[in-house]
Amino acid sequence: MNRSLRSGHGWSTAISTALVVALFTAVVSPPAFAQTQTWDGGSGGTGTELGTAANWTNDTLPSTNGGTAVWNGTTTGSLSLVYSGGLAGSAGDLGLNFSLASGQTGNVLIDGTNAGLRFGNITVAAGAGALTFGGGAVGGTASNNNAFTWTNDSANPVTLNNDVVFGAGGGADKTITFAGSGNWVVNNNLACTSNGRQTAVIKSGAGALTIAAANTSTTGVTLNSGTLNFNHAQALGTGTFTLTGGVLDNTSAAAITNSNTNVQNWNGDFAFTGTKDLDLGTGAVTLGSSRTVTVNGGNLT
Repeated sequence: MNRSLRSGHGWSTAISTALVVALFTAVVSPPAFAQTQTWDGGSGGTGTELGTAANWTNDTLPSTNGGTAVWNGTTTGSLSLVYSGGLAGSAGDLGLNFSLASGQTGNVLIDGTNAGLRFGNITVAAGAGALTFGGGAVGGTASNNNAFTWTNDSANPVTLNNDVVFGAGGGADKTITFAGSGNWVVNNNLACTSNGRQTAVIKSGAGALTIAAANTSTTGVTLNSGTLNFNHAQALGTGTFTLTGGVLDNTSAAAITNSNTNVQNWNGDFAFTGTKDLDLGTGAVTLGSSRTVTVNGGNLT
């Protein structure tokens, strides 16, 4: 199933959001919204639909205008949740933030039915379970926000599966900073392919970011700290690749050669782990000054 993350000034996924809003208006009373709500799964804790108010505390949906959806272990065990509408928000909304607290030790999977979901920041605390979007997924945008910080401090990864589709709300390009001591796995295109906007990527924090899919963005990738696993020949998109520090690696099954001609700015020293060989391609390299590149294994060219 195709799924869509859109950034309206947040991020969002796809059924037509206009259709979703029209159905809620015409068929039922609009659900109540509040800034922060905790998932409780409704009566008996067995609910699975994100867009159903009864599955949240106070039977109220979290607000898509800067509110936070919290999972804190109120409903125990791993959760396999679905989303079919109700959190698309409105133009100008800041998006819905996602928070997995340390008490949410079970994994959380959020699947979807191609319905728009307006996204904001993501925070996963130390001790929390894995968070996965897709297998049919969700997407989002925060309307008055073009820069997002997604922080994972858990020992478990946050994964975007290959059917997650980004779209940019507000008609503006977006920037995602992947932060924290935990790991991120990106199996989808980071570009906002549903409406032609771009997503710049910044890697900070001690964790690893694995880009394992073609990225068609033109706005670049920056490695400040932590590890960037270059696991696809088009992982960088076509924008500038900037290194100010951190570690490069290729943890895929085979050697990779960058198929794009990225301009590269080496503004800091960095290391290469060398799980598999990596060829950064033929793009022009600019050194900020004399640089030290530490190759700990394999071949970096």
